Formats: sequence, C-alpha cells, structure tokens
Amino acid sequence: MLRFASHSKLEKIAKPVPGIVELIISQECPGRVHWQGTTWPARFFQPDCQDTLVPGQPVKVICLQELTLLVLPLDVNLSATGYLATGVDGLWN
Repeated sequence: MLRFASHSKLEKIAKPVPGIVELIISQECPGRVHWQGTTWPARFFQPDCQDTLVPGQPVKVICLQELTLLVLPLDVNLSATGYLATGVDGLWN
C-alpha cells in the first residue's frame, strides 16, 4: 500500500504527460521538472522509489499536489503502481 508524507489534496492528471527533469530527483531530495512551459517542484509519486533522476531525463507527470508535481521514471509501468486500478483517491485507504 502506498503512503504519502502529506495528505493534502492530489489532482490526478487525466493522462500521464511527459516532463523533463531540471534538478536531480531522488528519494531523499525533491527536484524540479520542466512541464507546460515552466519548472515545477517535483518528487516521486511513490515515496519508496529508489531511482535517481538527473537533469535532461524524461519523466511521467501523473499528479499535482498543491504546487508539486508527482512523477514516475519513464520506464515505470503505471499498472504496477496502483495508479490505474484505484485512481488517486483509492491510495489513501
């Protein structure tokens, strides 16, 4: 089951869209992603993700939590995250 550090409202993006890492993103370090013409604070959708994403690397933007993008590495299958099966609301249960 996925758990998030904050329970603020998540806005699910209808269809995951690409973004480009601007500042390194890792489990310990939120970074920044270029998306829709500007850069946004970003962190992993799955807090236990062990990847490190470097500038220039593409990501999937799947949710917005306040002003922070929640992203997945491009090679992660969405069905493996629980995102497709339950939607964002189901992840809180």
